[in-house]
Amino acid sequence: MSALAERIGYTVTWTKDGARLAEEMSAHDVIMFFTSGDLTVRGTDENPPLPASAQEALLRAIENGLGFVGVHSASDTFHGGASVVDPYIAMLGGEFEAHGRPQRARVRVVDREFPGMPDRRWLERHGEWYAFRNLAPNPHALLVLETETMVGSEYRRAPYPVAWARPFGQGRVFYTALGHFAEEWQDAEFLQMLEGGIRWAAGDIDADVSPNLGRRAPD
Repeated sequence: MSALAERIGYTVTWTKDGARLAEEMSAHDVIMFFTSGDLTVRGTDENPPLPASAQEALLRAIENGLGFVGVHSASDTFHGGASVVDPYIAMLGGEFEAHGRPQRARVRVVDREFPGMPDRRWLERHGEWYAFRNLAPNPHALLVLETETMVGSEYRRAPYPVAWARPFGQGRVFYTALGHFAEEWQDAEFLQMLEGGIRWAAGDIDADVSPNLGRRAPD
């Protein structure tokens, strides 16, 4: 991320210190999560957790215009339970449910005009593919996973989005389920998509993010 940021003229502050995130949140244009679990609980690495009030403060900041980018396990963060959607998940637009074994899959690029998206209709990528629940009814899908030939009961469902963008109040939210494997972070195509999402979330680039799920993944 530091190398990517330097190339596009951004500055990155990275931390596993939840207290620091809470204190410095307002000093940034975009917050990016590559996280999992309940961040208000001290993890096994013993870093300070996020103060309980900071989750609400983060959501309020995004509503007021802070950009947010979630990568892969960011959707495996702040679970609300079987019948309750956590406010963080409602902001993000989808919640991790399960994944099968890593495999090569076909991904449809449904918006080639969004910043950073590849200028072709299909991608073939190896990944750890998340299946989701509690998908927001109004995301702007960017990538849709074609499930017909995938192996695993997790994928016995209609094609569904694995990257999307959506407004949240005055803020902009970008999420991609890609990024599990270290080698993806050296992949120019993945980094190009991530750069586009970051720059859009920061408000440096505009794009049409009107809801399209009914057309792009209708089932």
